[in-house]
Amino acid sequence: MKDKLIKGIYKITLPQGGVYIGQTVNMKKRWRQHKQPSHKDRHTITREMAKNEGVGCVCDVLHELPYDVSKEIMDTYEQLYMDSYRDAGVVLLNAREAGHKGKQHEATKEKISIAHKGMVASDETKRKISAGLKGHKSYVHTEEQKRIQGERMKGNQYAKGNIPTELQRERSREAHLGNKYNLGKKRTEEQRARNSASKMGIGCIKVLCCDNGVVYPSIGAAAKELNISHQNIGLVAKGKRKTVGGYKFIYYKN
Repeated sequence: MKDKLIKGIYKITLPQGGVYIGQTVNMKKRWRQHKQPSHKDRHTITREMAKNEGVGCVCDVLHELPYDVSKEIMDTYEQLYMDSYRDAGVVLLNAREAGHKGKQHEATKEKISIAHKGMVASDETKRKISAGLKGHKSYVHTEEQKRIQGERMKGNQYAKGNIPTELQRERSREAHLGNKYNLGKKRTEEQRARNSASKMGIGCIKVLCCDNGVVYPSIGAAAKELNISHQNIGLVAKGKRKTVGGYKFIYYKN
């Protein structure tokens, strides 16, 4: 390695076969990081080099770039070399495409899927997650954010208003067989009247917030007032969840 600062695209070749292509702003420092990784370094090439303690591994500079070149240009050069080596039949050890935001390869996705299959969080992990979410209030989009999201979804095949194909309709019908909320099932006048009354807060079950002592006329009213999820309020009131947004609720009986 030269002592001068080198910025550009590099290649690491392993003695057991396989090539890794990357980019760096300091070649000497990056090569040292590969040979002496920290506990946070999870690169595939780093793990492969550690198997033989870096012996026999060769690092070459493929393309040196000006030091003021942008990150986008570096990503372009890195992807260009990756594609060229793949076309030549070389096995690359890169887990994803060029750049830190590059897409993961299908093989990498498959390995992650297999590794996580059947994995169940321990009680300790669940406790830590619960503690981390304590006091967290559900995020509610503003009308402007909803409008922007609606504009982005226009033309999306999964967007609301998209007409399903006959195959999609058939699959949906089969999935909902035996469900009392079947798609296409007409509501009775009594159900419609009940839904209408529920929206107006008539005949709704009241809930009591144990933390502020306020009795809300409905779950929806509590959700709107406290800016939290109405579904989770119902789960808390039924005893299926401890808190929502740091609040505890019970059904209020006069």
